[in-house]
Amino acid sequence: MNPPASNGTKARFTEIHPGVFRLALPLPGKKPGPVNVYLFLGQNKTLLDTGSSRTVHILETALENHGLKFQDLDRLVITHGHLDHYGAARKILSAPGSRCRLAAHPGDLFRIRTGLEAPVRHSFAFLRLMGVPPALSASLLSIFVVFKTMAQSVEPDWLLNEGDTLLLGDCRCRVIHTPGHTRGSVSFHLPDQSLLFSGDHILGHITPNALVMFERRQSLPKRSPQDEFYASIQKVEALAPRCVHPGHGGPMEDIFEVTDMYRRTFTDRQRKILALVQEGGMSVHDMARALFVQNLRGKRYPLELYLAVSEVYTHVQALETLGFIHTRIKGGRLLVKPSPQSANPEHLK
Repeated sequence: MNPPASNGTKARFTEIHPGVFRLALPLPGKKPGPVNVYLFLGQNKTLLDTGSSRTVHILETALENHGLKFQDLDRLVITHGHLDHYGAARKILSAPGSRCRLAAHPGDLFRIRTGLEAPVRHSFAFLRLMGVPPALSASLLSIFVVFKTMAQSVEPDWLLNEGDTLLLGDCRCRVIHTPGHTRGSVSFHLPDQSLLFSGDHILGHITPNALVMFERRQSLPKRSPQDEFYASIQKVEALAPRCVHPGHGGPMEDIFEVTDMYRRTFTDRQRKILALVQEGGMSVHDMARALFVQNLRGKRYPLELYLAVSEVYTHVQALETLGFIHTRIKGGRLLVKPSPQSANPEHLK
């Protein structure tokens, strides 16, 4: 009998397409839920994402139930540099006799090498500018340290870039760079099967976070994750895959239904943030607490607060680009002010 994993996850891959199998590995918290790992069999035995280092024993058992060991894998391919997607890579690669090679996008190299989005000092500086109290910043960064136990640093053997082609098992695949959730997020398009493996770029049950993209020697992130995310959405919509297999949750057969939901949510969130800006006197931290009050409770509070602050700031970036608001730094805090155009929020799309 196969031993059940925590959260009721069984250590067995399920076939979702000829030669392609899915395993859901447990992840703390209700959202985004268990992380999907995909196994492609054929010329190149490939694992797409790995789960965290804490669930590597479940992954190992699932492979053994499939007649495979870590040493039998040819490739690990990573959709993006979050711990729940690459965290077990080093343990797989270090298995005795392993010939496996790791591939990821260069945009997420710092994450995969360190387990962090940015150096700690950058994160502290950002949170301070957003108006997050120092005590909360410290508790949040302590959680990041704990999260690092979910992964070991690892160095990719080769880098994936937009338009690259490779074999996943026997499936011909094209790499689609889809930044937004992270700067190095990639999706994998199988044109012959009309399938897309989207990582966390497209999820059916929640709207993925477009997270801040830190840059060196800049007090504030300048790249606009929201703009990049929706440009990436248009890119995959143009492919019109018949089915999308995500990093969390079940498959999606109507990509346009999901992306339409994203756009409605995006516009609604922008309107709410703009209304808060018009009230005046709020920091990004204050707006995040007002907008995501239902999320900010329980043991995950510091992490959820960081996600909320990040979400609001990326919307502030988008609203400033559109001319609805303007920002400046004063007294060590980012000030957000409405522009005359903000009186006409119906122009938001």
